[in-house]
Amino acid sequence: MLYGGAILTGAALVFQIQPVAGKLLLPSFGGGASVWTTCMFFFQAMLLAGYGYAHALTRLGSPRQQAALHATLLLLSMLFLPVAVSARPIDTWLQDPAALILLELLLSIGAPFAMLASTAPLIQRWAAMTSPRHSPYRLYALSNFGALLALLSYPLMVEPVLSLRAQTVVWTGAYLLFAVIMLGACWLVWKHHGSATNRVFATGDRHGRQQVLLPLRVPVLTVLLAASGVVILLAVTNEITQNIAPVPFLWILPLVTYLLSYILCFSGEGWYDRAIWGSLFVVSASSLIILHFFGTSFPIVPVIVAYILVQFCACMVCHAELYRLRPEPSRLTAWYLQIALGGALGGAFVSVIAPLAFSRYWEALIGIYLIYVVFGLVILRENRGAPDEKTLRAASAMELKLERWGLHLFTLGWVIGIFLLPAVVLSLDKLRVEYDVASSRNFYGLLNVRDVVTDGVARRLLVDGTTIHGFQLLEEERQDVPTSYYGANTGIAMLMENIKRPSTGLNVGIIGLGTGTLAAYGMPGDRFRFYELNPAVVDVANTHFSFLSLSQADIDIVTGDGRIAMERELEHEGSREYDVLVIDAFNSDAIPVHLLTREALELYWSHLKPDGVLALHLTNNYLDLIPVASNLGASLGKEVLFVTTPRDVGVTSAADWVLLAENPAVFAQSTGEHAGSELTVPGQERLWTDDYSNLLGVLKRR
Repeated sequence: MLYGGAILTGAALVFQIQPVAGKLLLPSFGGGASVWTTCMFFFQAMLLAGYGYAHALTRLGSPRQQAALHATLLLLSMLFLPVAVSARPIDTWLQDPAALILLELLLSIGAPFAMLASTAPLIQRWAAMTSPRHSPYRLYALSNFGALLALLSYPLMVEPVLSLRAQTVVWTGAYLLFAVIMLGACWLVWKHHGSATNRVFATGDRHGRQQVLLPLRVPVLTVLLAASGVVILLAVTNEITQNIAPVPFLWILPLVTYLLSYILCFSGEGWYDRAIWGSLFVVSASSLIILHFFGTSFPIVPVIVAYILVQFCACMVCHAELYRLRPEPSRLTAWYLQIALGGALGGAFVSVIAPLAFSRYWEALIGIYLIYVVFGLVILRENRGAPDEKTLRAASAMELKLERWGLHLFTLGWVIGIFLLPAVVLSLDKLRVEYDVASSRNFYGLLNVRDVVTDGVARRLLVDGTTIHGFQLLEEERQDVPTSYYGANTGIAMLMENIKRPSTGLNVGIIGLGTGTLAAYGMPGDRFRFYELNPAVVDVANTHFSFLSLSQADIDIVTGDGRIAMERELEHEGSREYDVLVIDAFNSDAIPVHLLTREALELYWSHLKPDGVLALHLTNNYLDLIPVASNLGASLGKEVLFVTTPRDVGVTSAADWVLLAENPAVFAQSTGEHAGSELTVPGQERLWTDDYSNLLGVLKRR
């Protein structure tokens, strides 16, 4: 019970702190999806550090010394409690966002997380010493079960109820409970340190498994299989959240699938038949190619289900083959260290290398191809050489010949697939880029500039995943016409066309640049100041779109997160005194949460004139953010106007805008629906703050 409790609690705490740390960091890095990916890389790296520590610990001294040292380090790790993650104090001298995230996580939660990460291999090694009749590998399945429970409980039970501050307090208390249980496990090792160790390992493997004869290749294969599983996990997450549907919580599905495959595979070999799962994997590899290139042509739900099934087949192959390669308990910690190394390499490939090396999301296809190659190598290595004497006696000559021919056919098909898969992918990619003008990828995501003809109108699109962030008409005489979410009859169009203009011109602030469409509303004497987080967007807006160059207003662009930039401006320069402040920043299909909290709106109002207007662009296919904005506006005593616009063929996209003002007279010339308490929904009466938000509560019920 001590071993199981330590592993279950430790795994749950690992997967509870991950979303908490990510949410604490989001406001400092613009709310981008890459924040989560970078955090995942950090956790994989710390898992490697924890596994390395566990391996080194079990190689040094007696079991009693191991238990004493671990108990001491566990107590020292409590000096880092309670956890407090914030990048603000060090962001002035370290500008790279990924490096800054990694450094802050290391300084804030590195020590407790390393202790948690070391628990699974260390407890399994100690369990093999003190409980030799039980397989220690089943405890790893229990570890992943604890992780799964924590993962599912966070969006359903923790986030809707507790503020971030309360979450850190609860997590700290749970860590203290884990420490007590772990200290009990250390006492158990101290108590049973005697002859049990020699008795277990003198007789070798006691678990009745078939030995796999890959003496020199096992470490390499272990690392490659573990890395491939992580690559598929993160790559499929990118595919379904960026390329298919930017729905919050979809990142949970791939992680659940990943953990479930570990649970099944490490519970015993009864869940895995190599012939069946190998065949399913080959089918899934072909399916992934179709999904990658044509997934957006099919309904969202079947495509997401297909992606998850593909990932499940791939992870079952990876993790079952890992389980077949498991060593005797005396080499258990070294084996887990190899798995952690593979996980860290897989995470580094997706989080660090791929954004620098590729202009598109190739990771899923590369991951599935790597699994295909490694899976074939495993089978071929196991079947090399002549059959043993027992097999020769049991099988007839015809059976041996058929088996040999079957292996030859498998080898031939495998080799053909090695060359055929890349050829098919490259051919399909040529068709995909037919309409692309440019593409770029960096820490903040993937951007595509694409020329298309829709509804008989030629236009140039800016696309992030499947989300269109604006377009420009290609007819020369219509290039300055506001389009998409900013076209005629939208909330922002009504405001900009009817607002009373000062004699000195409008002073307009805009968080989020996109294609620069809002600059089309600029008149002589107006001043438009854009805040844009992603430098690639600035380059695209200036290079491939002409809204900025055609505008009659004076244009100024500030690179960086809009909220952070405005906080610094307020501190060093005072209020910008905007007549209109537009919040138009999007993380794929949704406004980043830290831009839609009470503290954020208070900041916006400090930069507005007394009769200024705050315009929130809340168009979203999956989240109903209107009640959130309505409640925030009411809490600040502002008048709120909700304007929704249907799609207009050729020019205007369906759009939802919320306008807030101190003086309701500014809405006199606008047509819209006054927002208020009637727009609230159950579960959203609680105001969003920097310390509390609940995305699950605003999912659209349709």
